[in-house]
Amino acid sequence: MTILDDIIAYKRAFVKTARKCFPIDKVRSAALSAPLPRSFINAISAPAGSIRIIAEVKKASPSRGILRRAFDPAWIANRYANQGAAAISVLTDEKYFQGSLNDLHAVRGASEIPILRKEFIIDEYQIYEARAAGADAVLLIPAIISDAEFVKFHNLIQQLGMTALVEVHTGQELRRAFRAFPRVIGINNRNLKDFSLDIQQTALLRKHIPPEICVVSESGIKTRADIAFLKNNNIQAALIGETFMKAPDPGVALMELIK
Repeated sequence: MTILDDIIAYKRAFVKTARKCFPIDKVRSAALSAPLPRSFINAISAPAGSIRIIAEVKKASPSRGILRRAFDPAWIANRYANQGAAAISVLTDEKYFQGSLNDLHAVRGASEIPILRKEFIIDEYQIYEARAAGADAVLLIPAIISDAEFVKFHNLIQQLGMTALVEVHTGQELRRAFRAFPRVIGINNRNLKDFSLDIQQTALLRKHIPPEICVVSESGIKTRADIAFLKNNNIQAALIGETFMKAPDPGVALMELIK
């Protein structure tokens, strides 16, 4: 069993319980009556030679443990928005990242920029939850669901007016991603099976992605040299979490990285 296997097993049990406590009909109704989502793809699509930052809100990770003990999602979101973040990613996994939908609610109340729900989506229920909570985009990982589920979930995200950030790590996963005709693809530099990290994965996969698709690099981005590397490889946006979460002021860390 890998770490990812453990996470998915937990997630299936968690969603099963959530469905019993809060029936999907009620969650769907809340999603359909929520305010219209903001355009995530417009926010993160940078012109040639520049890059946009998706700044992440997360308290912990399986590989690093607690990242930020003084954890105030609303304050962090405000700092990000004031220092030039294009969008905000919010980890909502409870057990492994110590997040929740309450964090997403807090960020939505503190910021006007688009919000990505970063979660291990294995059920349509979670997509309706995301929209009801105010998310404008949802992370979708083809590697953890079937092809049929992937296409179904991708279509549902679009039907609800949100953007799907389709995350891949390998060439095989990228080929699967193309089946849903995604507008945004995220290249995860971290292998979710063993949590090893290699930023070169972005360059390796980028050349196989058509120019009309917005590309996001995820994980392991820490320095201005990393940002320059991404620009040189025609990456439109970078999703950065740990680097900011470990800084005294995440907003200052963001500003220093992009200035």
